[in-house]
Amino acid sequence: RVYWTLAEAMLLVFGVIWLFLGSLRAALIPAVTVPVCLVAAFIALYAFGYSINLLTLLALVLCIGLVVDDAIVVLENVQRRADLGEPPLVAARRGTAQVAFAVIATTAVLVAVFLPIGFMEGNSGRLFRELSVALASAVAISAFVALTLTPMMSSKLVRPHTAPRGLNAWTQRGLDRLGQGYGRHVQRLVALPGRRILALLLAAMAVCALLVLLLGMRVPSELAPAEDRGRFFVMVDGPEGAGFDYTVGQMQQVEEIVLARVGEDGPVQRA
Repeated sequence: RVYWTLAEAMLLVFGVIWLFLGSLRAALIPAVTVPVCLVAAFIALYAFGYSINLLTLLALVLCIGLVVDDAIVVLENVQRRADLGEPPLVAARRGTAQVAFAVIATTAVLVAVFLPIGFMEGNSGRLFRELSVALASAVAISAFVALTLTPMMSSKLVRPHTAPRGLNAWTQRGLDRLGQGYGRHVQRLVALPGRRILALLLAAMAVCALLVLLLGMRVPSELAPAEDRGRFFVMVDGPEGAGFDYTVGQMQQVEEIVLARVGEDGPVQRA
């Protein structure tokens, strides 16, 4: 089931990239980043002596949306320069050089967030150490891929945008309306006096801080959620001197009570 979730995440990421970029050729570029980074994360796990388990697979599912960010930033800048009339090879070189520092800085921030989790002590550290290594390694490799493989593929696949059609045209119209509405709201906000803007920002920050405090106090906390394995553990104490036939009869009654609560999801195993 985790492998199916991993495949679903990859397909959804590819679909969203294609929908907003408006080009299937361009969407293939960041989509290739995902399997490359996942395979490289396996190499890092092997180097540290870790295994593929639920936590490392969870890390890979989480990092699918992170590893494509750098590639999308590079691709969009290359696409912008190609739309301005530059040849694909020149656009790939200059576009990548423009955003290289931003890609490296973003990756360094993400690694600085995930990697310290592996240095935690106690049960939490042992539980999440493999997750942090998988996440940090995949994100770090994504920056290398975004600055090497992505420009190379962009120089071969990126073409100047034409008029959008079909679903891409509908998406573009929606984004244009959203941008126009956002611009109008920003203009109204900028037109306000400086003190009113500061007061609104402080009020919004105070409301957010209060909501975080109230929700944090109401949400229960625990180290790990309880896992339902679909098992019943029943201990029965019989009276002193009870024989085998008596115990079997009592256990059959207990079994009838327990089996009434068992669903039809899988076979019943009696111990």
